[in-house]
Amino acid sequence: MWDLLLYTFVRKEAVLSSQIEGTQATLNELLLHEVQAVPGALGDDVREVSRYVDAMNHGLERIDGGFPLSNRPLRGLHGILLAEGRGAQQQPGEFRRQTSN
Repeated sequence: MWDLLLYTFVRKEAVLSSQIEGTQATLNELLLHEVQAVPGALGDDVREVSRYVDAMNHGLERIDGGFPLSNRPLRGLHGILLAEGRGAQQQPGEFRRQTSN
């Protein structure tokens, strides 16, 4: 039962978090993408939400495996999130070195 709850929570959180960035994908679209397993069939926004899911699952696995929450795994999650798409040119997996004015 917990697996199903966590599965649903991770996907809903991914949809809501990505909407903050302007991504337009629904939970239904994400689930269809996962069930059909057709990369790109529903567009870039669904792939972006799918990366949120990948990053969240990776982070949960690391924590469950006993890895401490520190800069290194956070950079790894950031790298997964921005591996392709809108953020790919923003140095995925690296901290920002300067602020925008």
